[in-house]
Amino acid sequence: MHQTTLTEYETAIAACRFCPMCKPASDVANVTCLESHSTRSRAVLLWRWLRGLAEPSARDAELLYQSTLDSISESWCVCHSPVSAYTLAARRRVVAEGRLPAPVLAALERVRADAITGEGDALFVAGEIWELPERAPWLAAVRQVLDFLGVRAVVAVVGNGVLEFALGDNARARVRANLLAQILAERQPKTIIADGPDTLFALTRLHRELTALPSPAHLVSLTELLASEVAKDSRNSLAGRKVLCHDARSAFFLADKLAEDAAIQPGFAGPEEALGRGAPYDHLRKLARATGGQLLSAVWMRTLAKSAGSDDGLWLTYPQLAEKLGLARLRWARRAGADVVLTDSPLAAAHLGRLSPALPGEPAVRWIGSLIN
Repeated sequence: MHQTTLTEYETAIAACRFCPMCKPASDVANVTCLESHSTRSRAVLLWRWLRGLAEPSARDAELLYQSTLDSISESWCVCHSPVSAYTLAARRRVVAEGRLPAPVLAALERVRADAITGEGDALFVAGEIWELPERAPWLAAVRQVLDFLGVRAVVAVVGNGVLEFALGDNARARVRANLLAQILAERQPKTIIADGPDTLFALTRLHRELTALPSPAHLVSLTELLASEVAKDSRNSLAGRKVLCHDARSAFFLADKLAEDAAIQPGFAGPEEALGRGAPYDHLRKLARATGGQLLSAVWMRTLAKSAGSDDGLWLTYPQLAEKLGLARLRWARRAGADVVLTDSPLAAAHLGRLSPALPGEPAVRWIGSLIN
């Protein structure tokens, strides 16, 4: 999927241009109310490119990036049409042809410092934290969590390449993958811990397509480690709270099964597993239950989780759109009855956390690392 050309998706694109059925699942179109932001509109655009009926304009390229990778439409679709895959292929073509919108090029050309600190047999890869403007509070919290877990770890604050990959620049994503491969070869950790779903996806799937990694160590998410440890520790930091789990978009790429047909029918009332299955979803919910949270369910979860704006680089390329998505996510959680939104993505927690204080009455946003306090 990560190398396939746009031409190979022509059949799927041709079908999508006549189908409006995924409109309820659209992230951006449902907050802007613009048809040009819909999946169907992008399919029409891409089909015209493929058939040579129109030369891509600057606005066409911009529209391709004024969205997430749209995996939610893929999961909602009864045929599970490869929407995210052809969106990625189209973005790679835009990169190859030098048609990148200015905000996207600026995001790709950012200079960010790497840092490696600490000693131990484990390697904590802070790939999402690497993206954040203010890293210090997050890294201090990470050290507290590692102490709680009894893990001695080197903390590598390095890019995971997911943003570059999502924006269609596999060459830059490969640079990030090669750097991490070098760190793994030098440190030879017994355990690798991913700081969030983006990093877990990068280490599990993406980097193995982009570069040659050393023989794999034991790879685990911070969510899984915390869920197991807290289950023994009887922490009650969410006791009495009504909790909605926010699933970051990259968990979609790690799912075992996408949404079932029953999940998109009117009146769907569960089970929640019909919205998609996979370990990343299960570990987050196990942790919420272990800390005493009363879990709520609603349609837009798991592989049907609408973006908070922190996915696929949108928070950096088109921040005003990302803010609208984040506000919509918080309001949805409030309507569902939640007083806490729990996420294992540092990017999502930071993005939603900036928005929540501006809206009195909205749910509190909690990152999983805060549950040990």
